[in-house]
Amino acid sequence: NSKSGQHEDEALSTMEAGEGLQLSQLQQQQQRQLEISQAEADMHATIVDEYAAGVTAVANGMASLQRAVVDLAEHAQAQGVTLGTIEGNMGNAASATEDASKQL
Repeated sequence: NSKSGQHEDEALSTMEAGEGLQLSQLQQQQQRQLEISQAEADMHATIVDEYAAGVTAVANGMASLQRAVVDLAEHAQAQGVTLGTIEGNMGNAASATEDASKQL
């Protein structure tokens, strides 16, 4: 019976050691999964940062383009005023020339 009890104790000890090993392996696997999950999260955060930087660059480019178009519109309007003045002066000159021709 003492041999039987010893065998049972050894069997229990072996089972406990096996369970401890399985638990350790499970913990290691969970740790690796956490590390992978953290690496994936870091990678996604980097991708998001790069995307946000790209969106900011596009927004800045659009703002610059808007300023350029507004400047161009202002110059075109100023040119229109100048052309209107030239046209008016040419009309006045033609009228003055016609009046001068009548007086001669």
